[in-house]
Amino acid sequence: MAVGLVIFMYVAPLAACLGVMSEAGDWKLGFFATVAQRVGGNWLAWWMLAAAAVRFCSCDLPFIAHLIGHTCGRLQCLQQVAPSFIVSEVHGIAPA
Repeated sequence: MAVGLVIFMYVAPLAACLGVMSEAGDWKLGFFATVAQRVGGNWLAWWMLAAAAVRFCSCDLPFIAHLIGHTCGRLQCLQQVAPSFIVSEVHGIAPA
């Protein structure tokens, strides 16, 4: 039942968008907000943008911070193990 609900939650908005704008050339970044504006006006488009911003802040930013943390850890390991000319190239400083 959960799998069916998840599939429905992905398919339903896409089907609604295809009903409003069926041309493939119209699909671009911010497409759901464009469809929301056509369906419900500016207020619905702003709510879609606000929901996308909240989703980005709650899901993507912690993941990006996690990746940055791993990158910094690897760079510290590289500084301890690698020769100095490699480390200086990683930091963008030309070797002496």
